[in-house]
Amino acid sequence: MATEKQLEANQQNAEKSTGPKTDEGKAVAKLNAVRHGLLSKELLVPREDKGALQQFSNRLREELRPQGALEELLMVRIVAAAWRLQRILRFERELFKADLEESQRLWARFNLDEKPKPTLGEAVSEKTYDKIIRYEAHIERSLYRAMHQLERVQRSRSGETIPPPFVLDEA
Repeated sequence: MATEKQLEANQQNAEKSTGPKTDEGKAVAKLNAVRHGLLSKELLVPREDKGALQQFSNRLREELRPQGALEELLMVRIVAAAWRLQRILRFERELFKADLEESQRLWARFNLDEKPKPTLGEAVSEKTYDKIIRYEAHIERSLYRAMHQLERVQRSRSGETIPPPFVLDEA
């Protein structure tokens, strides 16, 4: 817990703080935390094509045919999760490629030819790879939940009896 003196010093420092003042500066600052966009609040991140997202959304909408506000909401969640999964795959590919190229440059620079060069899996740190896998699993679960719920709502709308969700207890 901070002392009274520390709290006072923090408040004085906060008063000196200057954030971005212009719209341009605020737009840049808004993206400070966006490194890869995997967990971004924004669906479309820099360097992504708005038209491609719209086409993707239209294809899913045509396939899933949502009706009503609830189905539309679930449709939006499905599009967002599926789009983010595609982003993860692109990010993984780019990360592995960049790390492998960097590893190979270092091997050449330090003349380490007598040792085997790192393979694709060895180039990326285990911690980074584990984090990507967690992000991917989180997004996949979100996608499957939304798809399952949309299916249940659509079946209910068509008059089908919906059985309760099946739960598997793994001991």
